[in-house]
Amino acid sequence: MGKQSTGKSYLLNHLTGSSFAIAGARCTDGAWMSVRVLPTNVMLVVLDFEGLGSFERTEQEDVFLSVLNASISMFTIFRMEMRFDKEVDDLFARFQKGVALIKGDPSLFRGKLYMSVKDVNPNDQKGVLDEFIAKFQKLVGANKDNNFLLDLYSGQLDINCSPPLGTINYYQSLMHAQNFIETSLCGVETVGFRSGKAFLNCIRLVLAKIAILDWTSLDEGAKQFQLSEVSSKLPGLLRTGCIIPQEYASRNEDIPQYLKEDIILAGNGKVIDADLSLMVIEYPTLAEKWAELSENVDLDAIADWEIDLGYDCCSVTDETIEQVHGAIKQVLRLFLRSNTSIHGGKMSREIITEFDAFLAFIVRRRKARVSIWAKQMFGSKVPEEWKAMEQQYLGRFQLLLTRCQSRCDECRLGCMNTAAHPGTIKHDCGGNHKCAGRCEYCESSENFGKTPSCAKEAGHEGKCECADGDHTCGQECCMVSSPNCAKKCSLKRGHLDLHTCDVPMHTCGEECSAQSCVGRCVLNVEDPHTAHKCVEVRCMQKCIMDGCNEVCGTLDHFHGQVDVAVVYSVESDEKGLSTFDAVSEAPVVHICGNGHECQAMCEENGICRVDVFLKQSSKTFTGARGSFQFTFQEMNGSRKKCSALLPPGQKMHQGVHICICGQDNDDDETEEKTIHYCDVRCPCCSYFCKKKYGHFGSHTTSHGNMRNTYFLSDAEEIDIEERKYKAGEMGIAEMCNLYCSKMGREHIIYESVHIMHSLDCEQGRKHAYTQEAAWTSVASAHVPWTQNRKRRRTKFSTSNSGRHWAGKTLARPRWSWSCSGSVATSAMLLTMTKALRIAFCQHGTSPRSRPSTGFDGFTYVSGHKFECSHVASGGKMHHVFVLDCSGSMSGRPWSDLMAAWKEYVYNRIADGATLDLVSVVTFDSYAQIVYEARNITTMTNASVPYRGGGTTYAAGLRAANEVLSRVNFDAYKPAVVFFSDGHPYDPIEGEQLASHIRGCYEKNGLQAFAVGFGSINLNILERVATKLGGTYHHVLTGNELKATFFSISASLSTRAGLALTKPDHERNCAICGQDLASGETVKLSACGHELHKACLDVLVRNAEQDGEVARCPSCRREISS
Repeated sequence: MGKQSTGKSYLLNHLTGSSFAIAGARCTDGAWMSVRVLPTNVMLVVLDFEGLGSFERTEQEDVFLSVLNASISMFTIFRMEMRFDKEVDDLFARFQKGVALIKGDPSLFRGKLYMSVKDVNPNDQKGVLDEFIAKFQKLVGANKDNNFLLDLYSGQLDINCSPPLGTINYYQSLMHAQNFIETSLCGVETVGFRSGKAFLNCIRLVLAKIAILDWTSLDEGAKQFQLSEVSSKLPGLLRTGCIIPQEYASRNEDIPQYLKEDIILAGNGKVIDADLSLMVIEYPTLAEKWAELSENVDLDAIADWEIDLGYDCCSVTDETIEQVHGAIKQVLRLFLRSNTSIHGGKMSREIITEFDAFLAFIVRRRKARVSIWAKQMFGSKVPEEWKAMEQQYLGRFQLLLTRCQSRCDECRLGCMNTAAHPGTIKHDCGGNHKCAGRCEYCESSENFGKTPSCAKEAGHEGKCECADGDHTCGQECCMVSSPNCAKKCSLKRGHLDLHTCDVPMHTCGEECSAQSCVGRCVLNVEDPHTAHKCVEVRCMQKCIMDGCNEVCGTLDHFHGQVDVAVVYSVESDEKGLSTFDAVSEAPVVHICGNGHECQAMCEENGICRVDVFLKQSSKTFTGARGSFQFTFQEMNGSRKKCSALLPPGQKMHQGVHICICGQDNDDDETEEKTIHYCDVRCPCCSYFCKKKYGHFGSHTTSHGNMRNTYFLSDAEEIDIEERKYKAGEMGIAEMCNLYCSKMGREHIIYESVHIMHSLDCEQGRKHAYTQEAAWTSVASAHVPWTQNRKRRRTKFSTSNSGRHWAGKTLARPRWSWSCSGSVATSAMLLTMTKALRIAFCQHGTSPRSRPSTGFDGFTYVSGHKFECSHVASGGKMHHVFVLDCSGSMSGRPWSDLMAAWKEYVYNRIADGATLDLVSVVTFDSYAQIVYEARNITTMTNASVPYRGGGTTYAAGLRAANEVLSRVNFDAYKPAVVFFSDGHPYDPIEGEQLASHIRGCYEKNGLQAFAVGFGSINLNILERVATKLGGTYHHVLTGNELKATFFSISASLSTRAGLALTKPDHERNCAICGQDLASGETVKLSACGHELHKACLDVLVRNAEQDGEVARCPSCRREISS
């Protein structure tokens, strides 16, 4: 990369053999990529960037290009002219601004900076090298701890002098870079990226984070990439146990072996497997069944990756139930082939029970292998989203591949449908419903060797019998109503006893009395009983832990049903085996025998994780002066779940819930542990502070769009590069830190020195024209600095160079620079711009309605334009405070008010306004001028007495008018701050006096502010503010009152800039207290207050349940439907 038209593309083409377009003028737009595959089995990616500092790109785009280059490149060739001038220094300053943007990944910022100086003759090379080395040493020495060379390139720098194009020396000079690429880059295995896929994921992630202005840790974004990759491979893994192309996961066909990729362990390259010993540890409740099964089936000999279930195991389509039915039948066929105990093809109840254990093993082994592979992909920090995905997909996979325990509707075999199949689908064993055995009577007779097939239904009990012979009675069994009855008598023909089939015991068949059990009673139907019990011995209630799909691990089928258990114990002669004590019975807890993750949310202070969301890739800002596209995104914080692992049988743990894993990493003691971020948001863009919770010092963040600001200016039009605004428009299109940089005032503080100029008025009298330069200081946005942009204070002074007419210069500025101390902090982002405007008095009128404070040096009163200015412009102001001291202000409110107006005074003094005057008027039932025309520096310790009467606006405004009538408007500009917390006795008279004050002093540049305090939003106070020609502010708390007085004082110093649109209580949801930016919001039509939609739904629902009317929590107005 480098400046425009420095031969970057030409150099790359001859260095790497690429074919980037070249031209004498600008021809590279954006960044272009070329790929070379070298003989050493290394893929070399070559990137050609457009020239920096061009008119086509903004400073912000240059910063992003430099960050993209430095983050992913192992070797950055910076092409430049044979001089290290101010333009080059500005380019490096832009590099510096990108230092803190992308972070958190050790695979980034590992490259070397290679300075290629163009057009250097061989005789001049030593001098050029010495000059550049000296400049870089000075640059790095000025910022030893924080400079782009260390942060972006790890301090690696080479400087090469390139002779002019067309000479043989030019091509020879490329050998140095070529040797470095071949030996130090492509010849070392540890340099670069592990694979093309790793590089692809990295560059996609960097580009995505730059696109949405997401400056959170890259490590978190990398986890999301891994999560996306695991998610895309999950359907194939659950289907085949291997990685297959994503499109094959849903195909109803056999997948060729060459498309299957084994999942392997990262350490030794072996295929991930889960043998019986591991599964027994993982699922102890199934250990006994699997041990019995392993006597007939060699479970470890059946490879998991050889089993293709034949369907997309993450699908939720209507065909899924039928596909699962086919998968279970396929596993059944595998079981029958592998079971050594099956002879003759006859299926018994015991074999079906063994198959259930076999199916459970196959499914849980597949699930275990996938979990091992996924956690290996994530490393030490498993995303919380994977835990949810594991419960959703792996849990559903296990649930679907659990066999229905009902009997087939056509025979006596078990149903091979999923246990989750709906009742509309009949129970089906999946076979032909006929017994596959041979007639046992014929085998023992003379027909031995020619045994006919059994004619009974599949799964029958007793002996197999053919249909041809007359081996048995064949009459209907007397217990035919029993569900397991063979229907026909199995006694010899001509017997005299009751007709009975060959079933040893006829079962009851009623529904089991246990809760959540769908089995049928297997007790003897001939024994009277009221407590029905199936063959299951475990409790069938679902485990109470969220996301767990297992059943309760208690080996008591009537767990939690003491009354049924007592009856069953008495009826089955088990009275001595169990003891039931209703008093000492512990609370029933249904929990499985596996361990669980704690389901509670983290209780640590701060934010567990922050995410930046790009809700819309671009938005259109439409203002009075035009429209343009800008990128918008927002940052939200969230809490994670507790990371504690609960032992089997426990549903809670001791100590606090915390999302940080308590196990230390002994192998890497220096590994940074998870921290909780500060929960304070930037008031302008609502991005969270990126420091640790509870940090010391100021908050710091990488900012986003300034969604909570609007423009203030003493000029009607504001231009920020190519973007055009008018005063009062929203600042949402600007980014906090880059906006400050665009305006050229990063942490610059200006001291004001007056400009005195004498003008003749056509009415024959002199006007003392006093103009003050832009001053004030910016807010607390942290911006990286280069040496020549350190914090500075600027003194601006002008001398009278004689009178000039229109189009001529009136004053010549002289600038002097001096180092400053600390930077004043402010809740407003102010831009220091200044335009000198001189006007001559020529009274006239204009019907056009304009703002009361003229943007062009003229005076506007009630829509009339006067071509003169009676506003003092020397920067000195006379502040008149009109403060409510009525009875409702007693105690804490009065203390908050005193702190707020002192904050106002301190801020004006900090801004250098030490020549301002202050007057204080208090009012209740009557008014008192407590102080008048006092120098502001004497008011820092002034006390204002409290009285405590009624509330009369007219009395306070009458006293304020009296003070204003004595102001020297040639030297001071008036400002009125009217404060109250209650409704007055005289609203009409108060409004009339407010209109009178505006009419009298508007031409003198009166600025008025009305501040309402408390939970009641006073409409009368808002009307008073309108009549005064000022603005209205409503605050709820003492802190907000203090901040509002501070912002008012700061706005008096504003020339152009951005101010906060809302106080704290309007930026936060009044119900949950969280920033409104953290979720979907709804604006109430009745009052205009904004709430989170989820919070509003809960508020309305609770009000309806209580039979009450839902009201706004801020103003108590009724919320309309």
